[in-house]
Amino acid sequence: MRDILKDIVKHTHSLGIIQAAKVTTDNEATTLDAMDDDRTVVLRAKLHDRVPEFEGKFGLGRLGVLNGYLGYESRNTENEVVGTHVEINRVERNGEEVPAEFNFTIPGILNSTYRVITAELVDAQIKTANFKGAKWDVEVMPTQQAIKDLQTVAGILSSYDPLFTVRTVDGNLQFTIGDASTDKAEMTFARNVNGELKSGWSFPLATVLTILKLGDTSSMSIKISDQGAMAIHVDSGMGLYEYILPAKSGN
Repeated sequence: MRDILKDIVKHTHSLGIIQAAKVTTDNEATTLDAMDDDRTVVLRAKLHDRVPEFEGKFGLGRLGVLNGYLGYESRNTENEVVGTHVEINRVERNGEEVPAEFNFTIPGILNSTYRVITAELVDAQIKTANFKGAKWDVEVMPTQQAIKDLQTVAGILSSYDPLFTVRTVDGNLQFTIGDASTDKAEMTFARNVNGELKSGWSFPLATVLTILKLGDTSSMSIKISDQGAMAIHVDSGMGLYEYILPAKSGN
């Protein structure tokens, strides 16, 4: 369970903008929904294996606290480095047994609890968006080199322009940072792509880069719609995380 929680926190809290996530487990699957306060990114995820201990619906708030407990390490009496052991405590509410808190322990050293947001409150406290889908015009599998190049250019220009614009040019996917009125960089992110992007929509550079650095490029894809949306799919090995970013007006 510790590894599952670490995977969830990595793909939410590490973005720096998602403060809470809703977890739902029914008879078929365990899913995750989250969104930042500014609606910059919408996250939908499905774990590869249903987690029976998560049966029901609850929220993970205060993700920084949860991340801290998951990363806590100490040394036992044999001077071995040990991490926290995690158990979930469930209680009965309205005739149903539901998750109430996680207990993090290291015998003889730590005994702590992390309260979840209850099913009665989770929908009110954690806002999510209902994405109705889009026609994806371009889909690419990013390479490590392309991500590295984007990160380098972002390091040069992101303080002047927090957005980048996407277009296809001569069959290649082109990212542009800046515009004609200031410093400007155009880079080819992927070659020989199928489909066209003509509208010149823009997306938040720092957020996209953070998502792209979450996983191995062999398990990642980027889809872009000329209607104004981007979806980044990241397969962590434990779950499939889909980040949907609504576009802003392009340069």
